[in-house]
Amino acid sequence: IAAAKARAKANQDDMRARVKGGGGGGGGGGDKPMSREEKIAAAKARAKAAGKPGSVKPGKPKAEAEASGGSEARRSGRSSRKNKKKKGEPLKGPRIVKGSKGNVDSKVRVARRGRSTSAGEDGEGALATLAALATNRWVAGGAGVLFIVVVFGVYGLYRLVATPEEPDPGHIKITSVPPNARIELNGVDLAANTPFLIDNVQPMTPYAIELNLPNYLPKKRTNIIVQPGETLDLHFTLEPQPGKLVVSTAPPEAEVVINGEVRGVTPATIEGLPRMDDAFVRLTLRKTGFEDATVTLQWKAGTPEITHHETLRAVKKPEKDEDAEGDDEK
Repeated sequence: IAAAKARAKANQDDMRARVKGGGGGGGGGGDKPMSREEKIAAAKARAKAAGKPGSVKPGKPKAEAEASGGSEARRSGRSSRKNKKKKGEPLKGPRIVKGSKGNVDSKVRVARRGRSTSAGEDGEGALATLAALATNRWVAGGAGVLFIVVVFGVYGLYRLVATPEEPDPGHIKITSVPPNARIELNGVDLAANTPFLIDNVQPMTPYAIELNLPNYLPKKRTNIIVQPGETLDLHFTLEPQPGKLVVSTAPPEAEVVINGEVRGVTPATIEGLPRMDDAFVRLTLRKTGFEDATVTLQWKAGTPEITHHETLRAVKKPEKDEDAEGDDEK
């Protein structure tokens, strides 16, 4: 640092000497420019003054001599460093980097063992630099950890919202009276008859179930909802399909009585009769002057209609006793 300051001061003194030696002096007149020969002589004088390191020439200031010697020392130091670098030897001592020319207070950077400081700064500046680097590393590390936490948090929220855990499926057990009724689920024939167990039913979803059996009215239930993991029992009681009775008599206009209830006169077609397979119907036909006719009819399986014809017999008149008539005449 001292050598750099001395060299800067020597350059300033040299500049002043060159300005004074070039010319024409004071009094208000301008300086006379140096001729070519004067410039060559001044250059030779400077070269001769800087010839030997550390020597003091007559008439030259001590500071300039010290600056010249420092310059030679720096050049020799650079040469030795280059030689050591070529040989692969480690460099010792600080490496001096010159600042801007002509500025005595310019900062000179000194680099050693990976640490940097300034000529105008003390050890506190180096500590502040290291602290700033450490702080930047901590900040960068914290930002990285925060980024990882945010990424995993967003991914977990996405899994929770987009792909929720599926609930356990439900089951539906179906029975009916009479059995063997065909089962339809949401209008689709399951090709199964009661009793039957429907597995893996989606919970919390409305379903519709319909049962069909020949000679019975269809039975349907809607809005059936199964809870997760639940087995729902459904029982159906099927009503027989209404029967039809077609009755005729000879002679006609006989009164028709079915199971004790008058339902019309012949010829008659009586609909909406409750029926069951193999069940019986009691039919009575009445007409004045004719004997009552009572029959029992049976509903055949798969046959919702019964047709019956009855020929009524007239009531016989009682015969009179001839002997009794003769006695009456006497």
